[in-house]
Amino acid sequence: MKISKIFQDQKTVDFDKLEDNSSSFEGVDVGFCALGTTRAKSGADGFYKVDHDYVVNTAKLAKKHGVKQFILVSSGGANANSPFLYMKTKGEVEKEIEELGFEKFVIVRPGLIEAQRSGDFRFGEFMAKVFITPLKLFSNRFASSANDIAKAMIVASKSEETGKFIWDNVKILEEAKKLV
Repeated sequence: MKISKIFQDQKTVDFDKLEDNSSSFEGVDVGFCALGTTRAKSGADGFYKVDHDYVVNTAKLAKKHGVKQFILVSSGGANANSPFLYMKTKGEVEKEIEELGFEKFVIVRPGLIEAQRSGDFRFGEFMAKVFITPLKLFSNRFASSANDIAKAMIVASKSEETGKFIWDNVKILEEAKKLV
């Protein structure tokens, strides 16, 4: 699969004034959402505001303006009933966006996201990498690169299928290989 041109222009949006930017959603067919922060960076309230409120409000506005597909980066283990804030928030977001009724809703649930983070050392991520690196020799269930996640999202957007789909880390890596 080759994609020659995906984005015609980029716009900076103030998520606290999302309605002021509603024209940004006009004429858009596919919404891609990979928005998120960490609790360490933003505190529990800030984390919820970014990972839940901003994401759900963006999806609502997209739906209101006729966006047909919504492709969301969530997390492996997302569960609205989890006792853990991160997993619970991700699960709640998935549920609330599903209820909006997009023609196609793809939830991408990677394991550890391998990415270069400039000036942002995350000890927990570093330790997870230490343990996951040898496991990757035997299975592709545990981690994927940010590039592979983006490729899989593009592949998802080009599929003719409609409905709700959940792609785990294995599926992400499988689909990413389809993009040349």
